[in-house]
Amino acid sequence: MRKIPGLIHTDKDVILRISGCTIFVECKRPKSVNGVERSIKAATKQLIAHFKNSSRRFKPRGLIVLDISTVMNPKRSVLTSDSLGAIAAEMERLLDRFLNHFRSALEHRRNQRILGILAFANVLGYHTPDSRHLNCQKLGLYFHAQPGSYEAILADDLYGVCCRSGY
Repeated sequence: MRKIPGLIHTDKDVILRISGCTIFVECKRPKSVNGVERSIKAATKQLIAHFKNSSRRFKPRGLIVLDISTVMNPKRSVLTSDSLGAIAAEMERLLDRFLNHFRSALEHRRNQRILGILAFANVLGYHTPDSRHLNCQKLGLYFHAQPGSYEAILADDLYGVCCRSGY
C-alpha cells in the first residue's frame, strides 16, 4: 500500500508531495454544526497566507481537511448491527446527510489554488454476530477544480491515494 509522503512540524498542518506537486493541507475539527463554516473559512485564510508567503515559481496547491466525526455523530452513538453492510450503509447515510446540509459551504470555490475539501469521519461500530467493535471510516472530497484541469487530475490522484492508504 502506497503511503503519502508528507512533512509535519511546519507552520502548515501537513505538506504533501503528490504527482510532483506540493500541497499545503490545513486540517480542522469542527465540534458543532455552527463550526463547520467557520472552520472552512479559517483554513482558507491560512492557505491563502501560505500561498502569499511561498515562491511564485513554487506554486503550491492547497487542500482543506475536515474531521467531521463529532458533527456527523454528535451523540457519539455506536453503529450496531448484525450486518456489516448495514453498518456501511449507515455510515454512507450519515456522510450524505452532512454533505447535503453543508453543500453550499463545501462547493464554494474560495481560491483557485485550493483543490477542494476532504471531509472524513470515524465512528465506532459494533458487529453483533462476532461481538466485535469496528472503526468505521468514511471520506468524501468536494473538488473545486475545473473538470479536466491539472488541478482536478491532481485532486483525483490525491483522493485515490487517500482511499488506498486508509486515510
